[in-house]
Amino acid sequence: MVMTIGTWNIRGLNSTYKQNLIQQWVTKNSLNIIGILEPRILPSNMEAVEAGMGISDWHFLSNIQHDHLCRILVGKNSKRISVTAVHKATQWITCDIKGLEDDSAFRVTFVYRLNTPTECAAIWSYLIIEKTHNTPVPWGIMGDFNAIMSSRDRQGGDSNWYSHMKDYPNYVSQAELIHLLATGMHYTWHNGRTGDATILKKHDWAWGNQQLLTQWKPRFKFLNLWTEKEGYEEAVTTTWNGVACGSLSKIDPTSSGPHWAWPPGMDYPQERNRRIFQSQAKLVSRPSGISAKLQALDIACGLGLALRALVRGQLNYC
Repeated sequence: MVMTIGTWNIRGLNSTYKQNLIQQWVTKNSLNIIGILEPRILPSNMEAVEAGMGISDWHFLSNIQHDHLCRILVGKNSKRISVTAVHKATQWITCDIKGLEDDSAFRVTFVYRLNTPTECAAIWSYLIIEKTHNTPVPWGIMGDFNAIMSSRDRQGGDSNWYSHMKDYPNYVSQAELIHLLATGMHYTWHNGRTGDATILKKHDWAWGNQQLLTQWKPRFKFLNLWTEKEGYEEAVTTTWNGVACGSLSKIDPTSSGPHWAWPPGMDYPQERNRRIFQSQAKLVSRPSGISAKLQALDIACGLGLALRALVRGQLNYC
């Protein structure tokens, strides 16, 4: 059974507009499990928000008992999977997921980390403790960690690397977690400013333990060493100049088949499509150019939450 998991930092889920976005997102991407981060729901409004999303046969659990507002809301398609909460805290919810069709099972932790080093110490300790408990269990961890792994995960702002910034990569290493690669824009957070005041960071991450990667099929990975093999350039030239045969859906994003899982409620006019490809071309020619990155980022934001959804919203583990 293929289980599709999505996370989205929605930044408030009390409006009808946001609730409709969640419904469209779930339907369009055939999601089975969702982790909604920062929904900001009061206890008195929880039932109304869940009903307002209008997702039939779905049930929800949250960590609202750990804060005055709900920080993480987990939803499941009750017709396809069962979800059992293993542990809840202010910054995470860990669940056991089991498929109803074939008894496939794994564990997932949804994370929405607090800001200060003192506050986040709890989640680092939790990951280390759970490493031992989850060694025989396929375990995935995903969400907004509000932290970067290295200097390449930020652009602009203070360039210093402070001692507390080592905590995230150090604890990830101690927990023996493996990065689950994602497609889309590298930077997932923007400070909302322009020009020299712009700061970009990658705050959204997905990790898995060795058991998870052993049990689930990996994606294709291109090895750079292949470019050094004799005949590589000739093979590439021959392929590019040849005639492609097969399903058009593999090369044409407008036809049926696998698509980018764009966030719901956004249009994709031809003009913006053209601008995106122009920005991508600039990034290829000048990968360190901040102006090209900002242009691509502004276009993505203009498409309606695309920046976060490319990484948060459509992580398809299969």
